[in-house]
Amino acid sequence: MDYSYKKLKEQLLSDTIPFNDRDSHEQSIRHRSLRRRRSEPSISNDVEPNNNLRNPNRLSHSNLYDQADDLIDTVLEVPTKCVEQAREVGKLVVQYVVDHSHLPNWLVDNEFLISGHRPPMPSFKECFASIFRLHTETVNIWTHLLGTLFFIIIAIYFSLRPSDEVHIEQKLIFGAFFLGAIICLLCSTLYHTLYCHSPEISKFFSKLDYCGIALLIIGSIIPLLYYQFYCEFGTKVAYLTFIGLLGTGCIVITMWDKFSSSQYRVYRALLFITFAVFGFIPTCHYMIRFGMEHAFTAGAIQYLLIVASLYLIGACLYAARIPERLAPGLFDIWSSTLPRICCGCSLCSLLRLFKSYKLMEHARSSEDSNPNQQDIRRRVPDKTHSGSAEDSDSKSTYSQNNSHPSKKGSINGNDDDDDNENLIDTVLEVPTKCVEQAREVGKRVVQYVVDHSHLPNWLVDNEFLISGHRPPMPSVKECFASIFRLHTETVNIWTHLVGTVIFIIIAVNFISRPSSEVHIEKKITFGAFFLGAILCLLFSTLYHTLHCHSPKVAKLFNKLDYCGISILIIASFIPWLYYGFYCEFGTKIAYTLITVLLGVGCIIVSMWDKFASPEYRTCRALLFIAFGLFGFIPTSHYALLFGFKHAFTTGAAQWLVVMAVLYITGACLYAARIPERLAPGYFDIWFQSHQIFHVFVVAAACVHFYGICVLSLHQSSIGDCRERAVPPISSVLNSMFS
Repeated sequence: MDYSYKKLKEQLLSDTIPFNDRDSHEQSIRHRSLRRRRSEPSISNDVEPNNNLRNPNRLSHSNLYDQADDLIDTVLEVPTKCVEQAREVGKLVVQYVVDHSHLPNWLVDNEFLISGHRPPMPSFKECFASIFRLHTETVNIWTHLLGTLFFIIIAIYFSLRPSDEVHIEQKLIFGAFFLGAIICLLCSTLYHTLYCHSPEISKFFSKLDYCGIALLIIGSIIPLLYYQFYCEFGTKVAYLTFIGLLGTGCIVITMWDKFSSSQYRVYRALLFITFAVFGFIPTCHYMIRFGMEHAFTAGAIQYLLIVASLYLIGACLYAARIPERLAPGLFDIWSSTLPRICCGCSLCSLLRLFKSYKLMEHARSSEDSNPNQQDIRRRVPDKTHSGSAEDSDSKSTYSQNNSHPSKKGSINGNDDDDDNENLIDTVLEVPTKCVEQAREVGKRVVQYVVDHSHLPNWLVDNEFLISGHRPPMPSVKECFASIFRLHTETVNIWTHLVGTVIFIIIAVNFISRPSSEVHIEKKITFGAFFLGAILCLLFSTLYHTLHCHSPKVAKLFNKLDYCGISILIIASFIPWLYYGFYCEFGTKIAYTLITVLLGVGCIIVSMWDKFASPEYRTCRALLFIAFGLFGFIPTSHYALLFGFKHAFTTGAAQWLVVMAVLYITGACLYAARIPERLAPGYFDIWFQSHQIFHVFVVAAACVHFYGICVLSLHQSSIGDCRERAVPPISSVLNSMFS
């Protein structure tokens, strides 16, 4: 055998043997080589090692060693080739990725993405080849790459249309938007592709990425200003000059080296949000100049609000690193913050294009006039676990003894002993099967529960519930199976699960009704409420089902539960504000925006890890009570505007009061832990405070649904908005108690 192949064999052994056993194998190889050298005659340096290994004049025991070595070489040759081939195939298909802890400092950006990172790749070819492999940047690259290609196609199609259909000035204005969108998406694609090349390349394309964002904002505002102030040349030029200066300032700031570092993530988001919010100044000017109704019908302001909401939500998620902050390691490849930002950016660009096109059509038409399995034994108490282990050991011993009777006979050489052993095995087989069947039935019927004192720290929540708690269940299947068993969370799960099903049925029935009975605007308004109620109840059901799975899963669904409460409160306001201030458009929009901002604030606070701890139970209750009590401000406004009698007869304010009483009563019982605080251990399974709170939440949602139905029916009976003056304060005061 060739000497180099022997070295390859030893190297292969050292590569494939586990690290802990490598020393022993190396010692074995050295020992075998030493024995061979002792058994061989001395050789000169000019003789080939191959001839010495094949020397027929060796001693007999040396030949034995050589035959053994040849056998090892022959056995290792085929798997060695297979390993090499598999390695080559793996290089073509699999992208080498590393964990966050193995990245160099210049590649460290998001500590909540644990694995799947590309290592440094000092080759442009490898960086571009990684586009077709899965890692943390794959989705970031493809979302903006597809967006770039899409806008290039639209731009070419728009530019090639004949001049009698699209004037040259329209091609220039839309061309500015297309150029900004393409540069932004292209720079982002190149940055996410090449940033792992080297520190210099990463820094260069990071600055280009931020410049692209500034150019997209400038390119988006140009057609907006051009068509909003179509016949006002001075205003248009003033705003365009100002936006150009702001954009240049943003580009200059992005050239600062520290601006691209991870600790300036929040400042980056705030800078671009501030720049984009400037677009609301000319929009407000436009609404004041031409009226709000004209702005939302011909000015396409609704699309600007949608674009702003998408940008704002995306930037906030990017700055807060949600959802990967909630569950580090679960969003390494999919659904992390940046892929959502990239998708949102492409969607916003499309909405900007549609809005600009609407403005162009309006400007052209009025040019002449006006311009988003673990085993269950591991989850039972120690006594049961040890018993199960012993049963498992005895069962495995029984299986080993029973599986080779002939082998046993050949070893013992005693047929009588074999007959006795077979008889014992036959006698034991029936009760063993009975025990196994009984155990399986027990698993299906009985839920293992433990006392409060046996729970781990991350499952401890209410010390007044003494027994009936589920132990940790690291299996999603077992968690969902526990829905049908009695424990402290059974009623919590079923109250909101039934509520979810009820609202899904109501929503499907309501939305599927023909448009002649229910208008599309009514379906959208009520649909927002249905969506909020379903999400809230569904998140609560999932949390109470899965919170015993693991600390990470418990924390994730706990935060989703609190987010669901905020979403339900926001969704409850929307239909009441819509029908309560049906003909007061500005008031309706103002209250809706304030409600959304307060809801987003509650969601951000609920993302705080300590917010879910038991010691913050009272703070959680007070936060959501305070958010819900905000509803009394528009209600009081409504009562002052139309009179208290009108508010409580046709305005359905009485149902708002009933809903508020149910929510506040349930939240107070939840915060005070009544009744289990008064009699610990008596309300472990039934009638605990959390269960009462759940019942009150479902009841309050049903009451609110009835109230907004009454309010919408009253508005339908009135018909369209008519010209009317707001009643004077004296008549309002006289009607309060009339």
